[in-house]
Amino acid sequence: MSQQTLGQATYPVVPDEDYEVYAIVGNYFSRCDDPKSAHLRNETWLVNTLTERYPTHGFWFKFDETPKQLAWRFPEKDPFYKKPAWWSFLASIDGSQFSENELTKLPAFICRKPVRWTNEQMDYYFKDENSRLRGYEAIRKDFPSFGAFIHFSRVAFSSDDTKAVCYFSETSDSLAGAGYLVFLEKKNGKWGVIDYTMLWIS
Repeated sequence: MSQQTLGQATYPVVPDEDYEVYAIVGNYFSRCDDPKSAHLRNETWLVNTLTERYPTHGFWFKFDETPKQLAWRFPEKDPFYKKPAWWSFLASIDGSQFSENELTKLPAFICRKPVRWTNEQMDYYFKDENSRLRGYEAIRKDFPSFGAFIHFSRVAFSSDDTKAVCYFSETSDSLAGAGYLVFLEKKNGKWGVIDYTMLWIS
């Protein structure tokens, strides 16, 4: 829940442990090591300062129906989410964990330049008439290296801190974007993406 301070909404701060996951997820989708994506390196990512809350039109998923929700995406015989530890974790996730929190710092991306981005800034370019007057044309003029708008959710961690789930979206134009539910595991003390499922695309 947000609070009001001098007429401005304030939000709980994103805990430090979430930023490590944000960096892993962002670097994973940056494809920094892929020669085919070399031209995208050093693009500016405008990172929304508020986490995505659940549910929204794009971030919608029934965690207690994980097998049904993911069966189409992971057709292999023994997908990770059917393993007892993963299924128990996913089934236990409460959507209210994914609340609106404020990012007070930026994730450390390897080959993208993150810039803090507020809802007020988004309104300046895209709300109502502003979209026609400014929109993506103005964004690319004001940020010549613009790559995408980036949005994260809070991170849901398993009780033993070995599994995590995070929502991530990137939007580079009105008809160029996608949102993902990302699954991570910690091995030898380090987080890594083990898979993801696309929730929407435009």
